[in-house]
Amino acid sequence: AGESAPALKPLGREPGVPHNRGVDRPAAPTGGEPPSYRPATPPQGTMPPVSGRSGGRGDRIATIILLAIGTLGAIYMSLTLMLMPSSFNIIANVLEMDGFTVPSSVQTLGTVGTLVLLALYAVMLIFSIQRMRAGKIAFWIPLVAGALAIVVVIGVMMVALSQMPEILKVISDPDMAARLLDPSTYLKQ
Repeated sequence: AGESAPALKPLGREPGVPHNRGVDRPAAPTGGEPPSYRPATPPQGTMPPVSGRSGGRGDRIATIILLAIGTLGAIYMSLTLMLMPSSFNIIANVLEMDGFTVPSSVQTLGTVGTLVLLALYAVMLIFSIQRMRAGKIAFWIPLVAGALAIVVVIGVMMVALSQMPEILKVISDPDMAARLLDPSTYLKQ
């Protein structure tokens, strides 16, 4: 039982990546730093990574694709809100509601909703571009803006519907609701 554990030799600063630690190599010269595997300056035309996680090429591609989809979505949703009064007139015709008129406030709601959507799109576009230029992950910005845009559109539509109790009353009848959902009814118009 007089055996003692073998003495561990101290590790010096060894060149290489962390998985090379413990490999028998001579310690670095005492006067200088070990050689580095990274170039002293980044190659020309590339952005140095910013603190935190950085967005790579995949993030840029995904962000640009989502921004393009967001452009189409913003245009479509804006047109939907601007044409809301005529949409409600079509619904009233399909439901055979004689003498129905859309309140003027519905057009105002559509205009305000459109301005909110376009402002949201502009903020999303600017913020996405700033984050991509800074080398940060930016794909999530168009996704969040798209979700907020859907909430805005649904909210505006609900407020507009609440101003037309006649339509809500007729739609509450299951037969009329089925008629509204039947595509063949619109072909007869």
